[in-house]
Amino acid sequence: MGLDIYAGPLTRYYSHNWKTVVQQWAEENGYTFNRITPDGEPADNEEELSPAEIQAAVEDWRDQILAAISQPNQPPYTPWPEDNERPYYTDKPDWDAFGAMLLVAACHTYEEPVPLTVEKDWDFGEHPLIARLASDEERVWSLLRGATWWLPLTDSFLFQGPLPTDDQTMIA
Repeated sequence: MGLDIYAGPLTRYYSHNWKTVVQQWAEENGYTFNRITPDGEPADNEEELSPAEIQAAVEDWRDQILAAISQPNQPPYTPWPEDNERPYYTDKPDWDAFGAMLLVAACHTYEEPVPLTVEKDWDFGEHPLIARLASDEERVWSLLRGATWWLPLTDSFLFQGPLPTDDQTMIA
């Protein structure tokens, strides 16, 4: 399974009003591109809600999450804007690059030299410095703790929670 990154409004994401970096490249170079869902079905077979319905559902989800993580006697979180038009960012680094990024972070954290290269298809989770950083109770980095979603907030937190689709994931 590939590593895909999307950063932008959830309304736009769930409305499918964005293109992966691979899809953009294919269109720019005259190739056909078909997105397949994790269950192996073509993405165009998905049941569609209108962008307005999606935005309402995402805003409801956002407001519930913000209420759940708000602290007593603290000002409430300001909701981030949601719509189907704001800019987004997408890319597709490979897992080796992701592991190398974690290794660089671990090396800098523990003041160790950064290796010049890593092996293709290496098991980066087994590297002693990455494993050390992942279990370091003084440094709770969401990338090393399984987060796959990040909310646009300045506070630091990590919790298991529902997505707008009711799937569960680690949110930071």
